[in-house]
Amino acid sequence: MRILVTGGAGFIASHVSDRLLALGQRVAIVDNLSTGKRENLPAEAVFYEVDIRDKALDKVFEEEKPQVVIHHAAHANVTESVRNPGYDASVNIGGSINLFESCVKHDVEKIVFASTGGALYGEACYLPADESHPIDPVSPYGVSKYAVEHYLYAYRENHGMEYVVL
Repeated sequence: MRILVTGGAGFIASHVSDRLLALGQRVAIVDNLSTGKRENLPAEAVFYEVDIRDKALDKVFEEEKPQVVIHHAAHANVTESVRNPGYDASVNIGGSINLFESCVKHDVEKIVFASTGGALYGEACYLPADESHPIDPVSPYGVSKYAVEHYLYAYRENHGMEYVVL
């Protein structure tokens, strides 16, 4: 299977990529290296230094023809999201929409989205917080992740794009 991993130079996504490669999958990674580290990149993966907001992302899809996209790329600094919510939204929402447009255009079978837990639920009403806990994000980061989950739903309804949210 051909899999594209966004944010693949980050800690979690690089380990996901390692595991996929160990299972014999073809892995391509997209990362702008703003927070990810080049040394995290598995040597067996094809790497593209591209920001998910960039229209050049579509060229990666043309080249790699991914069947599945595992989406980890994000501006994940909660404190910075409060200081600069526009930047946070441009990366997390705008970049995700750009990615989803390429997914639709290139007939990606499924997208796996690495969302967030604590940033969605805000202050816990009860512990442990489960998936029925009220959603009440208090940071722009949490809001952006919640918005992307809703965009995924809209893309499924409008384009048939299947997804899973982690």
